[in-house]
Amino acid sequence: MAETPRRCHYVVSTHWDREWYQTFEGFRFRLVKLMDRVLEGWRDGRLKGPFQTDGQAVLLEDYLEIRPERRDELMERAREGKLVIGPWYAMPDEFLVSGESMVRNLRLGREVARALGGEPSCAGFTCDIFGHNSQLPQIYAGFDIVAALIWRGLNTWDHRNLLWEGADGTVLPTYRFGHVGYCTYAIDVRGCRDADGCVDLKVLNGRLDSFLQWTAECSDVDPLLLFDGCDHMEWDPVTYQVIVDRMAQDDPGDGFQFMHTSLDEFCREMAAQADRIQTRVVGELREPARWTEERDNQWLIPGVLSSRVWIKQENAACETLLTRWAEPLGVLAHLALGRDYPKGYLDVAWRWLLRNHPHDSICGCSIDQVHEDMKFRFSQCRGICEEVTRDLERRIAANVGEPVVPETLRVTLFNGAQVPLNESVEVILEIPSDWPTFNEFFGFEPKPAFRIYDAEGNEVPYQRLHQTMKRPATRLLDTGSIRGYQTHHVRVSLPAQIPAFGYATYAVRSGETSERTRHPAVPGLATSERSMEN
Repeated sequence: MAETPRRCHYVVSTHWDREWYQTFEGFRFRLVKLMDRVLEGWRDGRLKGPFQTDGQAVLLEDYLEIRPERRDELMERAREGKLVIGPWYAMPDEFLVSGESMVRNLRLGREVARALGGEPSCAGFTCDIFGHNSQLPQIYAGFDIVAALIWRGLNTWDHRNLLWEGADGTVLPTYRFGHVGYCTYAIDVRGCRDADGCVDLKVLNGRLDSFLQWTAECSDVDPLLLFDGCDHMEWDPVTYQVIVDRMAQDDPGDGFQFMHTSLDEFCREMAAQADRIQTRVVGELREPARWTEERDNQWLIPGVLSSRVWIKQENAACETLLTRWAEPLGVLAHLALGRDYPKGYLDVAWRWLLRNHPHDSICGCSIDQVHEDMKFRFSQCRGICEEVTRDLERRIAANVGEPVVPETLRVTLFNGAQVPLNESVEVILEIPSDWPTFNEFFGFEPKPAFRIYDAEGNEVPYQRLHQTMKRPATRLLDTGSIRGYQTHHVRVSLPAQIPAFGYATYAVRSGETSERTRHPAVPGLATSERSMEN
C-alpha cells in the first residue's frame, strides 16, 4: 500500500450503442431521458462531477436533434469540464474500417467537442471492440491521446496496467478493464444484474471495499479507476451516494481517497507513472478468450468479420469514393483551376459514413432494421461522392488542352489508384447520333465510324465490344434546364497508360464511311513465324 492514500477516480459514463438490439430511434428515446437526468443532476447538485460521453461525440448530436433548446446548457457544461466529449466521433470497429477512416473519426470527434465549447478527451477509450489493431497506439499518439483503455483481445485478466507497443514502435500506457470489462464496477458494486437492484448502503459499501482491494492488487500504479458506465445505464443517485459519502471523508483510514473525476484525469495520472508498469504487450491484440466466463469474460466474436458481407462491400466502396476520387479530384481542381474545395459536401459524406462504423453496425450483428437503416446512410455518402466526383471530372476534362474542334470528342480517363495503370480498359463512348456510320460486308448493322487518338496524336487501337444506337439521353445545363438528345453508346476496349492519381486524354474523331474505321492493319495477322496478333 502506498504511504499516501491511493486516489480512486470514480468516472460516471454509459456505454452507448447507437443501434443494436433496438433501432437507432429506440435507443435515442432512452438517450434523451439519460441526458435529461444528467443535466438535472448537475442543476440540483446531486451529481458532483463530470459525465463521460462513452468516448463519442455523436451522442450529443443525437440528443440535440431532439433537444435543440438545451444546446447552450450543454455548451456551458462542456466549458466547465463537466461534460467530457470524445475523442471519437462514433466509436468504430478497428478491423472493418480503413486507417484513414479512423483518423477522420478522431478528427471529427475533436471538432465536435470544440464546437460545443469543450476540449476533446485525451483518453483513448475503446471499451467494447472485438480486438485491437496494431496501429492504434500510433493513431492515438498522433492526436496527443495520453493513454488507451481497452478490454477484449488479451488474457491479462489480473493486470490492470499495460504498456502497449504499436506496429511503429509507439508505446502507450494502457488500462485493461476487469473480468466483465467496462461493466465490472456496475455488476460487482452496483449490482446491476440483481433483479431489484441494491439500495442497502451497507451492502454497497462492502462490495465497494472488495472491488477496491482486488483492483489495488492488480494495479502497478497508484491511481485506481472505478468506471461506472455499463451498457445503456444511467447514473444511479442511490448507489452514487456511497461515492459521495466516501468523498466527504476528511481522513480516509482505509488508504483510499475518492474523487469524482474523468477518464482524462485518471489517464494523465497513470501515464505519469508509466515507468512502474511491468506488463508489456506488442502489436495486434486479438487473443481468443482463454479463461472461463467467471474469471474473464473477454470473448471476441470473430464471426462478425464476414456477417452480412454487403455491409463490408458498401463501406469499402464509400471509403474508396471519398479518399480515392472525390477528395483527390477536389484538391486537383482547387490547385489547377482555382475552384473551391468541396469541403461542405465531403464533410457531410464523412458524417453519414462514420455513423455506420460502430461495432454493432458495421459488424452486422444487430437486428435487421438496424442494417436496413445503414443502407440509407451508405446511399447518402455514395450519392454525395458520386455527384462531387462527376462534377470535378467534367471541370478538369473541360480545361485540358486546346478547345475541342468540330467532329471531335474529348475523353478523359482518371486513375484513382496510388499506382500507375498500364492495361486495357473498357470505356463507353457517347458518339453523336449524326456522325456517319459504316457497314461491313454483311450489311446488317450500321456502326458509328470513329478513330481514337492519344494526347500526342498517335492513333490508338481499340476493340468494339457493344453498341446501343440512338439512345435517348438528357443533359442538365448550369442554368438548371434539361436538354434532351440522342447518342450512340459504344463500349470499347483500348490500352491505357495513366499515372497514379492522374488522368489521360483521348480524342475521338468522326470517320468517313469510305475510309477504314479501325486501327491501320498490318499485312495479315502473322507477326513472326510463330506468333499472331489482331
